[in-house]
Amino acid sequence: MLSFLLVAAAYLLGAFYLQRPKIVGRPSGIGKKYAVSMILYIIPFLVTILILSDSLLTAVLFLLTVLATHLIYFTGCGRNIPSERGGLPVFACAHTANVILLFLCAYVIDSESMLYSRVTDLLSSLFGNSADLYLYLLLSVLICVAPASELVRRTMDHFCPEAASCDRKDDSDGLGATIGVYERIIILILGFMGWYVAIAFVITAKSIARFKQFEDRRFVERFMIGTFTSILIPIVLLFIMEQIF
Repeated sequence: MLSFLLVAAAYLLGAFYLQRPKIVGRPSGIGKKYAVSMILYIIPFLVTILILSDSLLTAVLFLLTVLATHLIYFTGCGRNIPSERGGLPVFACAHTANVILLFLCAYVIDSESMLYSRVTDLLSSLFGNSADLYLYLLLSVLICVAPASELVRRTMDHFCPEAASCDRKDDSDGLGATIGVYERIIILILGFMGWYVAIAFVITAKSIARFKQFEDRRFVERFMIGTFTSILIPIVLLFIMEQIF
């Protein structure tokens, strides 16, 4: 389980958190942008492969898989290169294909390196038998921030494209997206603690805050699609957690 969690964390960091517009968008040519994006993408995977395997052949095969997934990511749904490349279907298909490829690679890797054993021993001493559970919770928090925000935005743009430009002007300071992040993390924490009834109060509070804007039909449609998509993400993560752990 640890190998899958490490690969998933590396993918989230490389595809969402390290791809900063100020860094990737600085070079002028597409080739330079691709090179900078690839370097940022590979960094967390290098750490992962050092933990998982001592075999040079395994490391090379894993890095080749990583390069293939980056090519799919860059050409299909690069988050900021440019930011509007690829709609929701392309975004979903590209990331799904990449996760499947990386998980298959993690499955065949022989996770018996000395460093891997030390990491598992350290986690066991800190968290006992619940180490995988807490790592999954940390991974879920990572999903609920940048990847979930991108998915919610692309979903709203896909189903309500006519209101997209107006919505970006109204949320130019990013407060709406930040509220969505807090909403997903709070729901995740409440579900983890078993306080499912309290989740309804979080959704109600968000609706009350936007009550005066409900007279605009386009806003209501975009708000409902964004809210349902945002809420669905932590609920799916909680469901997976209950099935596995």
